Amino acid sequence: MTPRYCTICTTQITDPARLRRQSPYCDEACRRVAKNEARAALALKKCRLCSRRFYKPRTQPKPCATGAQMDLMDKQIEKSHDTE
Repeated sequence: MTPRYCTICTTQITDPARLRRQSPYCDEACRRVAKNEARAALALKKCRLCSRRFYKPRTQPKPCATGAQMDLMDKQIEKSHDTE
């Protein structure tokens, strides 16, 4: 039989019952860690209480002029006032 390794702590699984049922974890602690990680990943996608998906927030519309463009416009306005 080929040796099996835990997917969490990467130690070799030596428990014959776990080897027989092809468990990916070496003990209960690693199984709980994996379960909590899966639960946390799922919690990013949908609500645990009502099972509704979380939607990405809508992006705000971009302003018509960026700060650099506004500076350029201000300089042009100053130049036009200086020539008058």
